[in-house]
Amino acid sequence: MNQKAARFAAVVLSLLLPAAAPLAAERLAIYNQGIAAVESTQAVVLRAGVTELSFPVPSGLIPESVVLDVDGTILSQSFRYVAPTGLLEASIGQPVEVVSQDGHVYRGALLAADDWITLREATGRIHLVKDPAQITMENTLLPLSPTLAVTVQRETAGTVPLSLVYLASGFAWQASYTGILDSSGKALALTGAVSLSNQSGTDFLGAAVRLVAGDVNLAPTPPPLIRAAPLAAWAAPISEHVAFEYHVYDLAGPIDLRSGTSFLVPYSASLSVAVERDYTYDGARESGVTVALHFANTAENGLGIPLPAGTVRLFQKDEMGTLFLGEDTIGHTPRGEKVALEIGKAFDLVGERVRVSTEQVSPSTYRDAYRITLRNQKAEAVDVSVLEHLPGNSWRILSSSPDYESVDSATVRFTVAVPAGGAEEVTYTVEYSY
Repeated sequence: MNQKAARFAAVVLSLLLPAAAPLAAERLAIYNQGIAAVESTQAVVLRAGVTELSFPVPSGLIPESVVLDVDGTILSQSFRYVAPTGLLEASIGQPVEVVSQDGHVYRGALLAADDWITLREATGRIHLVKDPAQITMENTLLPLSPTLAVTVQRETAGTVPLSLVYLASGFAWQASYTGILDSSGKALALTGAVSLSNQSGTDFLGAAVRLVAGDVNLAPTPPPLIRAAPLAAWAAPISEHVAFEYHVYDLAGPIDLRSGTSFLVPYSASLSVAVERDYTYDGARESGVTVALHFANTAENGLGIPLPAGTVRLFQKDEMGTLFLGEDTIGHTPRGEKVALEIGKAFDLVGERVRVSTEQVSPSTYRDAYRITLRNQKAEAVDVSVLEHLPGNSWRILSSSPDYESVDSATVRFTVAVPAGGAEEVTYTVEYSY
């Protein structure tokens, strides 16, 4: 079916789709990977014999994940839903009305829906309509609202509790942080918040919401989510605890988590976190000298809380106003670990890397000499870390100035003190084999 037909069909059908039914008394555990574990317990009335039950669920339900617990025998369960984009295909064989671009109206059974809309009238005549202006479907039996249908068998009638647990896509949460660096550049006022989004197509009213931080293994990965805007502020506090190998953040609630909305939930605030600045030159991989900020996530340093993965945006105030310095992402950071934020490139520091010589000393062995020059136009001296990545299956540095330290099996670091308004050099010769 072409895009024009799909567009007109969607316009007509959107007027017929019922609103998603809210789910009451739900508990949601929402994960970074875009899924939620939904849990509800409710009383259901079962007759003696077989009872058919149905529950409204999100369209992103993962049917294989459904766990039902009820005092009875579950005979079957099925996920019933036809997405709007698949309604024409689901209506093959059903009566439709098609209006062509020139205004002709055709009524009959739908035979095919691709580049041409093919239908057969009651007389047996077949029509092919290209780029229809409008398509109207008369079938009202299609499951247009996502529903979980369950058949339960029980010997006696009664009202019993039923527990329903399932996974669904269409949810997202992510931490974000704002840091204000003081004029000295040595202290950071850091605030954190959590953005929470429901794009599942279903409202969850009065829900108890938990946010789970950690890398949960998923197969396959759900598709990426579209984040809703604008964000609505939610002032409820967050409590945190450990569950299994993850950190869980409980929102004070319950809350109404309607589809298509996002919340911004304050998480943490620290007025003064001591930070250190450092500079790195990695001339083999990028130009410029990178400036980064480091701080310890400890109580002694004014912080000491689990930091969920997210984006940190840094600003600095001066007498003229506030400047944006840059942003970086952090992974899930436990208490006691260090945080490193790459801010940008230092304007007044320049690095140059030159291979001075190269020679082949044997069929599989080579010898290269390098010179790295660092110039500092700042008013104060700075230390710069110079990273070099060494080739080959094995290597040895024959000579160097200054001395180096190994970072890993293929990387070394030189630390250079560069005076204000001056320059310093790193030189080394390396021999390597393949």
